[in-house]
Amino acid sequence: MPSLHVEATDEAGHNKDIRAKISAIENFDRLIVGTILENFKGRNDVRMMALPDHATPISLGTHTTDPIPLVIYGSGVKPDNIMVFSENSAKTSRLVFRSGWQLMDYFMNVG
Repeated sequence: MPSLHVEATDEAGHNKDIRAKISAIENFDRLIVGTILENFKGRNDVRMMALPDHATPISLGTHTTDPIPLVIYGSGVKPDNIMVFSENSAKTSRLVFRSGWQLMDYFMNVG
């Protein structure tokens, strides 16, 4: 299963640079997620997940154990009530995973 790690949002959080963090998220969405979705348009055999490895709030400039936002796309995935990809919205999601294996089990078996 391919994976990709992008550090730009984390570094912007450490630097307490809100504009850089927003720009990094927008670029990730447009250049990476958008490109992937465009290439798999119309296929039913694809599932993808995008998430940070930890929260790095601008207000603190350091890693926290706060909930992180995530998005899962693909066959069998049911929408959540969250419409914004942010650290604040992650705190209100009904999808909560205490460990990585639980998240991966959900990702692989959802639907």
